[in-house]
Amino acid sequence: MENFCDGCDGCGRHRRHAVPRRLRLRGSDAPQPPVVRLCPASLDYTTTFTGGGGSGELIKLQLDTTKLTWQVTYVESPIPAVTGTVSPTRAGTSQNGTLTMETGLPTQKLNQCAYQLNGATLDPTCPARIFVSEGVAGGALPGKELQFGGVLGQGVVPDRIFPYLLPVHRFLDARYESRQCRGDI
Repeated sequence: MENFCDGCDGCGRHRRHAVPRRLRLRGSDAPQPPVVRLCPASLDYTTTFTGGGGSGELIKLQLDTTKLTWQVTYVESPIPAVTGTVSPTRAGTSQNGTLTMETGLPTQKLNQCAYQLNGATLDPTCPARIFVSEGVAGGALPGKELQFGGVLGQGVVPDRIFPYLLPVHRFLDARYESRQCRGDI
């Protein structure tokens, strides 16, 4: 039994005709759709994501997914560099560490785009994570312990450990213009 084309399938003919047997696709002969990644297959330090978070910090994030390393450079920051002080802040400093590929997310597609930032959290049971997509990344900034005795009893900040600082709303890969991305940046 022949399969017929009525011209609506894009063959270019506008009359009913038999489709040659060699052009019919059955079962595994049918082309499979390509697997689309949600993120780049690899990143290195030539890609810089710039953005900030709820802590008020403006940072540059670099990931090397081959060497499994990360680096954060604090461009601006209200977060003190040393616990018990208010100045200097983390502005102008950098932190780095190693990456671990995430394995606990619901799908492999999600796992291949998520990394734990080893050395970024002050609580190893709460790993800091970064999720990468095409041109954007989001997740957590390295944590900090904050405490300040105040000045003449004013402005006291009780000792508190933030395992990591959330949220990082969005980092933007410098190769992308902000108007190309939807949402708040």
